[in-house]
Amino acid sequence: MDTFFAKSVESLIDEQTDMEYINGLVRKMVSRAVGEKSSEKLVGSPNKPVVSSHLEQGAEDLTASDILKYLLGPETLTKLEEAQREPEIPASCICFLNIVEYAKRFVDNILERAKEVCLLKYGVPVKYRKKPVEVQNIRWPSIEDFTIELGIKKIDEYIQMTFEVEENWLYKINFIAAQSDLSSDVYLYEAVFCIPTPCYPIAQTTVSIYFSCDVSRVKPGECPIDVTYSIESLRETLFPGKTIVNDDMLLRLVYSKLSLFKSLYF
Repeated sequence: MDTFFAKSVESLIDEQTDMEYINGLVRKMVSRAVGEKSSEKLVGSPNKPVVSSHLEQGAEDLTASDILKYLLGPETLTKLEEAQREPEIPASCICFLNIVEYAKRFVDNILERAKEVCLLKYGVPVKYRKKPVEVQNIRWPSIEDFTIELGIKKIDEYIQMTFEVEENWLYKINFIAAQSDLSSDVYLYEAVFCIPTPCYPIAQTTVSIYFSCDVSRVKPGECPIDVTYSIESLRETLFPGKTIVNDDMLLRLVYSKLSLFKSLYF
């Protein structure tokens, strides 16, 4: 067990540090130990001897959980798993979920009730497999806790935790404006991305992603804010936890802008 790393994670949990930050730290340690950025199943080979040399001899198939057990130890790992459990949405907020999430919960409740009826009335156990959600998300702040500065911090956290990018992107998050209507306040942010290079320290072009944080005045204060975002020049509205932003999506816009600039003469 890596005692120093285990104690560090345990102290972060005790200090109630944001779980997304802890998860990111753990993922980086696993990736560093494995030598691969994203690896669900790790097979011992000459190219990846780091972990194999530390675990039990003869372990040919290694999983991410094996690495965590080695890095953290069983006690800290159990503590981490308990802290990672997502809190239930307050009952007062369920009726304010968007129609898709509400429909999912409605269907899940029907299936769970059907399982109970089949077991109690007919004595037949029923099992069904839920499709796992692969897209990551973060815990957005509640309505009563939201501030403009906290919005910038959480957007930065969301970008670092969920964007699957390999290029050396630099970005800056700017607060644009606040708009209000009868039921909510909407806070608008812009995240500007660019890739400076030795030849062009000042990037030739940038890509903007616009975030919208909807702070309702109708929902209870403990409910989370509603967040959407859109990528420059694209009409589609994206939702955290539903879409993966990667290099291709951003580079496509960079290349299209560069092509346009080359066609212009002054």
